Amino acid sequence: MISLETFSRYWQTVRWLRPGQVYGRLWFRLHGRDSFTFLNVERCIAAEWDWNRPDWPKLWLYNAHYFDDLAAADGAARTMWHRALVARWVVENPPGRGIGWEPYPTSLRIVNWVKWALTGNALDDVARQSLAVQTRFLRERLEIHLLGNHLWANAKALVFAGTFFDGAEAEAWRVKGLALLRRELEEQILPDGGHFERSPMYHAIVLENLLDLLQLLRVYPGLFTDEDVAAWREIVLRMHRWLRVMTHPDGGISFFNDAAFDIAPALAAITEYAAALGVACDLAPLADLEALADSGYVRLQIGPAVMIADVGEIGPDHLPGHAHELRTVVARAAGAGQRRYLHLRSHRRAAAAAGNRSPQHGRGGRGRLLRGLEQLPGGAPGAAARGDLGPGWRCTLAVGRTRGL
Repeated sequence: MISLETFSRYWQTVRWLRPGQVYGRLWFRLHGRDSFTFLNVERCIAAEWDWNRPDWPKLWLYNAHYFDDLAAADGAARTMWHRALVARWVVENPPGRGIGWEPYPTSLRIVNWVKWALTGNALDDVARQSLAVQTRFLRERLEIHLLGNHLWANAKALVFAGTFFDGAEAEAWRVKGLALLRRELEEQILPDGGHFERSPMYHAIVLENLLDLLQLLRVYPGLFTDEDVAAWREIVLRMHRWLRVMTHPDGGISFFNDAAFDIAPALAAITEYAAALGVACDLAPLADLEALADSGYVRLQIGPAVMIADVGEIGPDHLPGHAHELRTVVARAAGAGQRRYLHLRSHRRAAAAAGNRSPQHGRGGRGRLLRGLEQLPGGAPGAAARGDLGPGWRCTLAVGRTRGL
């Protein structure tokens, strides 16, 4: 039985809808498109409480609230479903209530809704109002207690929403977001181009975020300073080269610090996106020995064999969450087409490991790296696809795709 409060919210939404919108919502219900697959697990979000079920993993629910599928390469085929899903989310997730309003999923959802609107999918008044409320809510809950890629995501969302909307409040969001981006880029991007959390996956996500900002500049010319744009382009070049060093000949990233396939865009997709934005990345052959001194990684290639080794710090002292007690070296034999995994225990951590049987290092590590290795070399399911979105956006297919916490 639907609650009176829920019925009231539905009525306050439906009474203002146009006939086409009502049809779209009925289509959503009749076609039963309420099943979602994240972390290779399919679940049905059939009712309001399913968005926040305590018996479902929080990371799975986070992905449900991201709305990554709005920016999928084949998303145009699901436009009506997307529109109905946005309207349903607004009704079933009132302001400030539930997992979906935590800062990180809110940040990703804001960007995805803005991207979707900028590719020809006009947000109705209810959705626009919700987007503004979400941004206002986020502005007061920036993740300064976590920092790292979380605060970066918060800042990007403020820039996107502040650019999308007009008015003094929107301009304040944009100014705050840009100030955070400048500060965080200075801290988070190391001189060798690596992201300071030392995760190839999160590195690729941040690199894609920078390219998204350059694309936003194309949609809204004149709203960003030449200094910011020049800085973004220069950092893209450094980050791209770093990603080349940390990518194996098969095109996939090395598995360090919670890295996994099909979450962040691969090197080839990043290179294509950068080229479409007029950023000419360095594509010269790598040397047989490449050392990323600031990040603490070394790549050695001898003939068809490639080894990438972690020989440095686990990451920022205040952000050890992606570190694990196992140093992993991954080599690929070009002829065999397979990766070989060698697990080398760090002597520095052996004593701690003896007293702590957890396969994670320190606080906050979630073990996804170890689980990811167990899934390979058979290959991680959920292959991603990329393509154009409107005037040049690139985004990874969301079906089967997950992001970390």
